[in-house]
Amino acid sequence: GMDIGFDDFTVHLYKHHFFEDGSGMGLQNIRDGLWGAALTAPELSFIDHIVFEYLHTKHQSGRYHDTGNIHDLDEDEEPVTLGGNDNYYRHGVYRSGWTHRGYIIGNPFFVTQGEGEDLRINSNRISAYHLGVSGKVDVAKISYRLINSFALHYAPYGTPRIVEEDDEPLFQANHYLELTRHELFGDPSLTGILGVGVDYGEVYPATVGVSVGANKNF
Repeated sequence: GMDIGFDDFTVHLYKHHFFEDGSGMGLQNIRDGLWGAALTAPELSFIDHIVFEYLHTKHQSGRYHDTGNIHDLDEDEEPVTLGGNDNYYRHGVYRSGWTHRGYIIGNPFFVTQGEGEDLRINSNRISAYHLGVSGKVDVAKISYRLINSFALHYAPYGTPRIVEEDDEPLFQANHYLELTRHELFGDPSLTGILGVGVDYGEVYPATVGVSVGANKNF
């Protein structure tokens, strides 16, 4: 990543590279990863931070790991390792992959199915966009945070799978708005928080959630 500083704001550009094995470490899956740009403008009020990210995990160093995946080999023919089918976050020993208590570790877009010993990752080939904005309204003593994500889920190379190979990708959208009221009831040490989340699409059922909370500084 790199930071570019201006008089009133700073821009942070970054790229996260994924690797599961040697092919990934050798940049064979260079087209996969997380690209991001974040703008921070502390002197501004209504909008003081913007983040835009694009996540791509479809390539996975190619569809096939070796020639044994492509055709039947003769008895004296050795498979040629191609290095593909990285199958992000899945694991040959830990069948539930990189998960903890049923949830993906580190990537909220990948999807699991089943539970307990039957838990599996069934969607790890996606393209997704994420936009986050935060700021404040000084007059009302309110700060806000708005985050939005839009993802397409494609058929993974292994099974189980959320989408079959010949099917169209599945769409999923997620939105969250959080409002923070400072100096609640005129008390400088009291803060109120209201959050509303909305999810809809073809991966998860349409859902609306609300959270209410308060912080007190002593």
